[in-house]
Amino acid sequence: MDIQLICDESIRESLQKKLIDKGFNINEKAAFVFYEKNYAEKKYIFARDSEYNISMLKFENIIYFESDDKRTFVVTEEAKLEVKEKLYELEKQLLLKNFYRINKSHIINILKINKIIPWIGSKLVLEMNNGEKLSVTRTYYDNFKKRIGL
Repeated sequence: MDIQLICDESIRESLQKKLIDKGFNINEKAAFVFYEKNYAEKKYIFARDSEYNISMLKFENIIYFESDDKRTFVVTEEAKLEVKEKLYELEKQLLLKNFYRINKSHIINILKINKIIPWIGSKLVLEMNNGEKLSVTRTYYDNFKKRIGL
């Protein structure tokens, strides 16, 4: 059986070996997910500003995450701060929360969408609570619509 493994990197290798020994195939595209409980229960992330001051942000206050020039940022109503995690790591971490990847550079908080605007060529434009507009690209279009129930 193919499963997707989502866990902390520090235990990933040993857990992966145990699952393979039990007959599971690890596949990042698998429909079944093996999710580390504590990994999903995290309610905040640490971020830093341009002066390297560190803030603890609750996921519920985050509008979106953005990747730009090999750096990852978190955007809230008040600020845009840098986080150490890569977008693909955040995507796994936020799988069971109200976040969804909409393009190569953004993961959004679905609860922070103000308006959904249909666009040409199987695209959507999302107006977020802070007024910014972000595009859902064709690659993510169908799954995004399913996720939000359209």
